Amino acid sequence: GLFVAVLLAREHARLSRTSTEVRISRQALAPYIRVLEQRTASGGYGSRRVVLAMSDASQDLLNRHLLSGREETSRHAFAPACSINLVESLLREEFERYARAGFGELRLGESIDAPESLLEDHDVVFVATGRSFPSDGWRESMGMQVITGRSDEALILKFQSAPGQGGSIADMQLSLARLEAKSQSSIFLRPGPTEESGWVWLLGLSTKVAANIKEAVSGAEAAQSFESFSNAWASLSGDARKSAKAAGLSSVFSELDRQLRPIRVSARLSAAAYWHSQDIVRRVQRPDGSVGWIVLVGDAACGKPFYLGSTLNGHFHDTYALKAAPWTSWTSAKQEGASPFRQYVEMYWRRTEAKGFRPCPK
Repeated sequence: GLFVAVLLAREHARLSRTSTEVRISRQALAPYIRVLEQRTASGGYGSRRVVLAMSDASQDLLNRHLLSGREETSRHAFAPACSINLVESLLREEFERYARAGFGELRLGESIDAPESLLEDHDVVFVATGRSFPSDGWRESMGMQVITGRSDEALILKFQSAPGQGGSIADMQLSLARLEAKSQSSIFLRPGPTEESGWVWLLGLSTKVAANIKEAVSGAEAAQSFESFSNAWASLSGDARKSAKAAGLSSVFSELDRQLRPIRVSARLSAAAYWHSQDIVRRVQRPDGSVGWIVLVGDAACGKPFYLGSTLNGHFHDTYALKAAPWTSWTSAKQEGASPFRQYVEMYWRRTEAKGFRPCPK
């Protein structure tokens, strides 16, 4: 959401360099942008401990739209991985510069139950939330139902190593490559908020192993913690670990222990799925007969399993197409049959044509 706000503000700004900074002024007919954020400064905003995998293309896209001192671009190091808090804080700081120049405002602590209610005094409402909001009922009424594609049961192991003891995740990936084929499972390593932490995602669980893990995790009175990956696997998989496939995984977890040297491992079971919305743009007739638009962006529109670490990259590049909407000649967007977000919709459908997004046969 913040990237869309920065993108549209910059597109309609005049930038001029002074001896100390880049000065921002608002062009005539520039859209007024109001960002409504449910979180508050003391209630979750800027506190998400999530590390993102960032591509060089995404790094370049962000830096082209962030000011830095007297320069109209920046050189932040987002790739190959960075904290989501870094991206969010820089985008917030950037948008607030435009807000001070009259482009709009950022309001924290704003909870919106019905996005269409904002059309009373807005022409376009961008819904930049997660997959679970808006509700299924709201989505169905708007023709924006969530369609689930490929979905796998995944065992997620969060680990903490002693400072300076564990090896790097990059080196670990090379060692795992030769062991994955034997276990017939897929393993993904994701970096954590510190160099000594991270997550191991295990996919391709057999039905019996998944059932054992689900029973072990749900039956625990409190979150279970283990001293090693091998210990966690032995405890969670139960007697199913005696199968040939599960036995192959024992070698994988032994290698993880040897290289990452965890001191604490916790586990949970989750569905790792691809999803997308049946539609992402809805033309809404307001009570006075005028027209407004609801547009889904980010995870509200589509997403991939978190272990891939690439979902946000796609969102940045898809929403870049929103620049093409006729923001300074909005009258044309109100006409019957108008498609002001055509380029964005086309980008979206190209992305969700990928195999993983296709609904699985029942």
